[in-house]
Amino acid sequence: MKQSFSKIEDEIESQTEVRSLKEETEAIDKNQRNEPRVDMIENKRKIEADDTDADTIEKRYAKKSDYRCQSIFNSGINNCKQAIDNIYNKCIDKVKVIGPIVCQIVAFNFVCNVFKLVPNLIGYTCDSMPVLGTGFGEVYVQEKAMLDSFGSNDQLNFQYKVIDPERRVNITTLKELQKSIMHTFKKRQVWINFFQDMLMNILGFTFLLILVHSYSYTKNYLVDLNFDNIYITAYFRRIDIRRAMAGKMTLLPLRKFEENTLVTPLSCRILKGERKKIISGTLMLIVRYVVILNIVMFDWIIYTVLNIIKNQSRIDYHQKGFQKIEVAILGSGFMSDIVRTMLNSFTQKHTIDEITTNFLCLPKPVKTDKRIIYQTLAFYIAVWFLMLSESFALRLRRLIAAFFFRRREKSRILYLYNSTLKKRRGYINYMKEYVSSLAKQKRLAEKHGLINALIRTFPRLDSCLKRLPGMKPVCLICADKLKNGAGQLCSNMNCMSRYCSVCWCDMEYRCYACP
Repeated sequence: MKQSFSKIEDEIESQTEVRSLKEETEAIDKNQRNEPRVDMIENKRKIEADDTDADTIEKRYAKKSDYRCQSIFNSGINNCKQAIDNIYNKCIDKVKVIGPIVCQIVAFNFVCNVFKLVPNLIGYTCDSMPVLGTGFGEVYVQEKAMLDSFGSNDQLNFQYKVIDPERRVNITTLKELQKSIMHTFKKRQVWINFFQDMLMNILGFTFLLILVHSYSYTKNYLVDLNFDNIYITAYFRRIDIRRAMAGKMTLLPLRKFEENTLVTPLSCRILKGERKKIISGTLMLIVRYVVILNIVMFDWIIYTVLNIIKNQSRIDYHQKGFQKIEVAILGSGFMSDIVRTMLNSFTQKHTIDEITTNFLCLPKPVKTDKRIIYQTLAFYIAVWFLMLSESFALRLRRLIAAFFFRRREKSRILYLYNSTLKKRRGYINYMKEYVSSLAKQKRLAEKHGLINALIRTFPRLDSCLKRLPGMKPVCLICADKLKNGAGQLCSNMNCMSRYCSVCWCDMEYRCYACP
C-alpha cells in the first residue's frame, strides 16, 4: 500500500518539474516583454508563516498545476514564433538582395502575444483551485498519517469524540468561507485586469484626438472668416490709428455692446461663450463634489456606528471550576485487571479557569484620514482653476495659426474691422431713431425710470435722490453710470438727458431726445 501511495506522494510533493516550468515561463515573458506570470503565480501561492502543513501542500501542488497550465500556452507561443521564423526564412531565401527589408513585414513576433489573451477571452484562467477544491491538503495529510500509522500496530490508541447533537452536518467553517471568497474575488479580478489593460491600450491612442481637433481648427480658420475671429490684435489697432489720422470713424475704444463679442488676446476678461463653458463645468464639479461629500458623510456615519458597537458590545465571560473524569472497572478477575490497567490513563482531573471574550469578533473601524479629504478638495479646486485657465489657453490656437498663415490673418482682421464698423454704424442709426421715436411718443420718461421722473417733477429733491445706492445718472444710449458732473447734459431744460462723452460724439453732439 505504501508503494502505491509513493507515486501519489511524488506527484504532489515533488518540486523538480516546477523549476523547469518556471524557467521556461520566465524566458518567454522576458522575450515577449510581457507581464511576469511567475511573479503573479508566486504571489498567489505564497506560503505564509501561519499556514498549516495541509495549506503548504495545497499551495505547492496548486502552484505546480498553475505552471503546467501556463506551459500549454507557452508551447503555443513557441510554436507561433517557430512558424513566423520559418516564414521569415523562406522569404529571405526567395528575396536575396532586399530580403531583410521586405521580409520584416512578416516578422511580427508580437502577434504571438494573442496566446496571452486567449484564457481571458474564452473565460478560462490557469487557476487550479476550482479543480482541487478546498480541503485538498487536509485530505492528503490525513491519508499520509493513516498510512504511517499502519507501521505501528503494536500500540493501542483509544480515541473518543464528544458529539454535539445540535451541530449541523453541512456547516461551513470560517476558513473555508474565507478561501471561497478569496477565490471568487481573484476570479473576478482577472476580468477586471483584462478590461483595465484594454482600456489603457485604447487611451494610448487619445493623442489622435489632438491631431483631429488641430486639423479641424486649421480648416475652419482658413475657410470661415467668422470662425474664432473675435480678437483685437496689433494690426486691428494700426487700422484704427490710420482711420483716426485720416479723420474717419474709428472703433476704439469699444462700446458696451461690443465688449461681449470682442476681446484682446492678453486680456483677463472672459467672453460670454467662454463664461457659459465655465459655468456649466463649475456646475458639474459642484454636483460631483456633493457626491463626494455624501460619501464622506456616510463613511463618518458608518465609522461612528461601528465604533459604538466596539465600545458598548464587549462581553468577557470568566469560567472557573473543577472537572474530574474517572473510569471505574468493576470486577476482580484477571481480565478486569488487564482492562483496568489499560484504562487507568483515562482518569483525569482538570481545574478550569478561563476567560472567554468576544473582543476578537468585534469590528475595528478605522477613521478616514482628514488629509485624504483635504487632498480631494484641493484636487477639485485645481480642476476648477484648470477649467478657468482653459479659456485663456485656447486663445493660443489663433496665435499659432496667425504665425503660420500671416496673410490669411490680415484678411481676417480686416474683415473683422469692416464688419464691426458696419455694426457700429447700424447701432448708432438705430439708437438715433429709437430715442427720437420714444421722445415723439412721450415714453422717454419710462426709459429713464421712476427716480428721474421724480427729479424732473421735484427739482429740489435732486441732491437727495441721487445719493441713493444705484441711483447715479446713466447715459441715455449705453446706460453706463456717470460720475457726478461727468458726461454731457442736454441744454434743453425740458429734456435734461445725459450722455457719456463717447455716445455724445456718436450722436454728432446732438440730443435726439429733445422734442
